[in-house]
Amino acid sequence: MSTNPTLSADWYINSEIYAHERQSVFGDSWVHVGYDSDIPKIGDVLSESVAEVEIEVVRTQSGVLVASALLGLMNREVILVDSFRGMIFVALDTSNCSLIEWLDQFPTALVDLPLEKLVFHSRTIRRVKCNWKTYADNFLEGYHVPSVHPEMARDADASNYSVNLGDDRRWNVHVMPPRGDSVFGMFGWLYPTFAFNVVPGGWAVERWLPRGHNEIDLFFEYFFQSEAPDIDRIHAMNETVAEEDVRICEAVQRNLESGVYSEGLLSPKWEEPLLVFHDMIRELGEISGYAPTSK
Repeated sequence: MSTNPTLSADWYINSEIYAHERQSVFGDSWVHVGYDSDIPKIGDVLSESVAEVEIEVVRTQSGVLVASALLGLMNREVILVDSFRGMIFVALDTSNCSLIEWLDQFPTALVDLPLEKLVFHSRTIRRVKCNWKTYADNFLEGYHVPSVHPEMARDADASNYSVNLGDDRRWNVHVMPPRGDSVFGMFGWLYPTFAFNVVPGGWAVERWLPRGHNEIDLFFEYFFQSEAPDIDRIHAMNETVAEEDVRICEAVQRNLESGVYSEGLLSPKWEEPLLVFHDMIRELGEISGYAPTSK
């Protein structure tokens, strides 16, 4: 029997905990906010919000990226910004290490993906009524696939879903053996809120940014090679999965807020990625002194 407890409901519904996480998680991480293709020309501006800190990324005259946090009408503070294989990340804490140091071994998960040959196809953004960790939990476990994603379960072998965990707890890779011409097969996650799905001829980036303690903006962004087949089918199936994930995450959040549930146990066989993630979050709260009494 498992003795590995989940995070308690307080971690998902307490606005004070989220207020601390704005610094301990998002203030102390490199966070993905967009792409080089979003601001290709000199003077282009990318505007985003990282844990409710408004930021701007500008491509300067020399082509270099410069970023700032907007702290008031006339007050800006320079923050760190860098691009990795076409993806733009920012770090609110200027004492943070470089992006490439922070990514560490995560690039090995992408080494076989021809990202530089992929062209932006489309973006969907959904406002989801759930805590950012609720959505992370959803991505990190495959237990729910047969019941929540029936089309995905038919398209791939969910019974042999597996997760590759390395020494770095901040990322992992998920594999679900495809059936026939499946559009699903490999998924990856990078702490805190970046994920991707490898699809035939491209990939779909799945990322989420908090808009408060109980809301996120969920981005699905699609990139394909110019000769990629079945783009419309791949896009439609991923959008169906996105809608299903939104419904289950909002339902889970409502249950967490109902007061009926406190905490449960994680399956060491099926939910090891959640165990790792929950341990990380719990440790941050304990070190910084904001962990709720119920762990």
